[in-house]
Amino acid sequence: MDRFIEFATREWALFLAAGLILAMLSHGLYRDLTRKYKKITPASAVSLMNNNEVVVIDVREQKEFNTGHIGNSRHIPLDKITDRAGELEKLKEKPLLITCKTGARSDLACIKLTKLGFSNLHSLETGIDGWQEASLPMTKATKKKK
Repeated sequence: MDRFIEFATREWALFLAAGLILAMLSHGLYRDLTRKYKKITPASAVSLMNNNEVVVIDVREQKEFNTGHIGNSRHIPLDKITDRAGELEKLKEKPLLITCKTGARSDLACIKLTKLGFSNLHSLETGIDGWQEASLPMTKATKKKK
């Protein structure tokens, strides 16, 4: 035991780094276990869309959305999701599939919507990038004629 204490005091930076890594891992595990929405793969999203009346919400920026999106998806940028949640109020009980480019922004949108009382939320974990990688269909925004 004395040798361990001597080693720990000599290599304090190593023990500090190990403690930080352990804390980060346990925080991630805790977050995954307490998440109030589901992270789903593109294949699971297709199954969900085929078996339920799902509303797809794309939280990317307008420029990204215009390059291609899942058909019939609604565009609500992440920074407007709280302000425009009223548009989704009547859909609170329906399953919502939230998408973005990689899955990071859709997670943030799900967290915001959960706080607003939405409960049937699904985040496309690989985002539109994963959707395209799976060769699933995309739609491009059509320009409105003036």
